[in-house]
Amino acid sequence: MGRRGQHDETPEAMADFLVRLGASLLKYGSSTHRIEELITVTAQLRGFSARAFAVPTGLWLGVSRPERGDEIVRLIRVHDWAVDLGKLTDLDVLFNQVADGSLPLDEASRDLDRIDGRPSRYGAPILVVAGSLASGSAALFFGGGLREVLVGVVLGLCVTTMQTVLGRFSRTRLLLDFIAGVVAGLTSWGATSIFPDLLRKPLILATVIIVVPGMTLTAGIGELAHRNLVSGAARMFQAMMVLLSLVFGLGLAFALETAASGGFKPLIAGQSAPFWQLLVGTAVAGAAFVALLDVPLRYALPTIGSGVLAWIATVGAERLLGHGAESALLGALALGLYSNVLARVTERPKQLFLTPGIIMLVPGAFGFLSFGELLAGDVASGTAHVFQTLVIGTSLIIGLLLADAVLPPKKVL
Repeated sequence: MGRRGQHDETPEAMADFLVRLGASLLKYGSSTHRIEELITVTAQLRGFSARAFAVPTGLWLGVSRPERGDEIVRLIRVHDWAVDLGKLTDLDVLFNQVADGSLPLDEASRDLDRIDGRPSRYGAPILVVAGSLASGSAALFFGGGLREVLVGVVLGLCVTTMQTVLGRFSRTRLLLDFIAGVVAGLTSWGATSIFPDLLRKPLILATVIIVVPGMTLTAGIGELAHRNLVSGAARMFQAMMVLLSLVFGLGLAFALETAASGGFKPLIAGQSAPFWQLLVGTAVAGAAFVALLDVPLRYALPTIGSGVLAWIATVGAERLLGHGAESALLGALALGLYSNVLARVTERPKQLFLTPGIIMLVPGAFGFLSFGELLAGDVASGTAHVFQTLVIGTSLIIGLLLADAVLPPKKVL
C-alpha cells in the first residue's frame, strides 16, 4: 500500500481496527505493556498518533492525526481470555502486514474476524488427551511413581472432560475452578480407596495442575515489574481467586469424605523420580502443551525444546546452588535467551517459544498448597509457602528481564 492509501485512511477506521486487535491480543495471552507498545507503533507506521491503556479486562485508546487536534477515542471490554499461541502467531503476522502498509485496514479487519472465529487446530478429543497426559506427567514431578502417573492420566482425563463440557455454558463457566477442586478430592479419594498404597498428594496436584494459575500469577508479577500496576494487581487477584476456588472445592470433598468414612486419607508425597524419567515426563508435558496452547505444528519441536531446556537448566542450577529462587532465575534466564534467539530467527512472537517452558517453572503448585495450609489453620507453613511462591515468581521475571537486556528479541510481541 502506498503513502496515498495510508493518508486516505481515517482516524475512525484506524481506531476501530486497533481496539479490536488489542482486544484479541488480550484474549489470547499477550501482556498489556506489549499491547500498548504495539498499538503505538502500528499507528505511527500508518501515519497516526495513538495512546493506549490496557488492563486484562479492557482496552482504552485514542487515535489522531499528528497535524490535527481531534482524537478518536475507543473503549472495548474483554470478557474471556486464555493463552492461545496459535492465534497469537496469526495476529503477529497480521500486525506485520498492517505495520508495513501492505494490507489495507478493511482487509485486515476481515482477517481479524477469521482469526477470532478459527477453532483450535487440534480439536476437542486431542485437547482432552493432551490434558490427561499433562496431568500424568505432573504426578511424576510431584513425587509419584508409575502407578500414580497412570492414575493421574485417568484423573486428568476426568477434569479435562469436565472443563470441556461445563465450559460451554455461561452458568457453569465461573464454577470450573471450584468443581475441579471437588473432582480432585473425590477422585483421589476413590482411587486411594481402591488402591490403598497409592500416594494421594501427587494425585491431587496432578489433577488440578492444568487449572492452577501459576502462569497468571507469574504474569501478574511481570506486569508489576513493567510498572503496569493496575494490570499486575488484577492478574494477581485473579490468580488468588482461582486458588481459593480450588481450595474450597477440595475442602468440600474432604468434608464429604470425612462425613462418609470418619476422616480423609493423608496427603503423602513420594520420592523424586530418576533423572531419565523426569526428562521423559518433561518432553511428554511439552508435547501436551503443544495442543493445549494451540501451537502450530511447524513450531512443535522448538516448543517442546523450551520446556526441556528450562527444566534441565533449573536442575543444573539446583545442583550448583540448591533449591530456591537462584536456580529458578538461572532457568528463566536460559529459557529467555533461547526464546529470544528463536524469535529473531523465525520472526515470530517470543511467547510462542517462551510460554511452554515457563509453565514448567512457575510455582503454581506452591501457591495451591499454601492456600490449603492457610485454610487448614497452619498459618506459619502457609505464610512461608506464599512468600516462597512470590519470591520464585519474581526470580523468574528477573531472569526473563535479564535475557531481554542481554539479547533482545527485536519483536514487539
